[in-house]
Amino acid sequence: MSSSISFDEILMKKFVENTPQTQSLLSRWANGLSLNDSDVWHNYPGLPFALNIEANTIGDTHRLWIGENWHFTIWVSIVYMVVIFLGAQYMKTRPAFNLRRALAIWSASLAVFSIIGTIRCVPEFIDILYNRGFLESFCNNSYKDDSRLVFWYLVFIWSKVAELGDTAFIVLRKQKLINLHWIHHVLTLCYCFFVFPDEPGTARWMVGMNYTIHSLMYTYYSLRALRIRIPRGISMTITIAQIVQMIFGLIINIISFKYVAEGTHCDMTVPTATTGLALYTLFFILFINFFIYSYFVSPKTKRIVFINDKNHNEITTLKKFE
Repeated sequence: MSSSISFDEILMKKFVENTPQTQSLLSRWANGLSLNDSDVWHNYPGLPFALNIEANTIGDTHRLWIGENWHFTIWVSIVYMVVIFLGAQYMKTRPAFNLRRALAIWSASLAVFSIIGTIRCVPEFIDILYNRGFLESFCNNSYKDDSRLVFWYLVFIWSKVAELGDTAFIVLRKQKLINLHWIHHVLTLCYCFFVFPDEPGTARWMVGMNYTIHSLMYTYYSLRALRIRIPRGISMTITIAQIVQMIFGLIINIISFKYVAEGTHCDMTVPTATTGLALYTLFFILFINFFIYSYFVSPKTKRIVFINDKNHNEITTLKKFE
């Protein structure tokens, strides 16, 4: 895929898509009019306005760049692994940092970000699910016609780079750094950038569910970091929600993989369908195992536990606050 495509060519591509929404937006853009007026956005699900940064997002430019450069996430992951393991070695002979306030601010920032992302993305998710059905919700990538969604999908994948910072709290607070923690971060980061250029229909589910769950999860972590006692049932509910997320993720990736393999129309490529199926199968197993060993297995019976260690480390940290 060539990166030499011009901005005019991108606009022409948008025009020939011939959807009422893109025609309206591009017409206003060509005439120098504002793109964030409510009369432009009333045809879209969700709040009928757009911030300037949302309205002026041209997804194709980002998609082309990421398509040719997504492998930079591999180098980021390598640097990340080197830093965290060297950091863990460095901290072995040094006292742990408390970082309670920093952790609260960090978690609250990610919570606010996720809440806004939920508000912007989930209405379109619900709309297509209700009006066009379950299959269309993950085999139709019409979200790409809404520049607001393109913006929030874009910042979603970049947030996976920022979330690598979660590990800093584990290392600096001298919590046990289990292998699956950094494996989870690395796989999610690389997967998001790998599939973004494909604009798969399944992204609607991944982004919508992840924003929603993270809104709850990081809010919970922030409150606990502030020593606000939260009933145990809340943490269990969040874990169950994560498992439900993985169940639906696995189901839609199984169906979409089947469609793509059979040649049935579904907006994604074979590599995206294959990696999505593999990733959600792995994550489903990890979350189920985490739930069982966290809530139903006596600590005396825990010897070798394969879990989603990111959540294990965060929950262990929070228990020490009590």
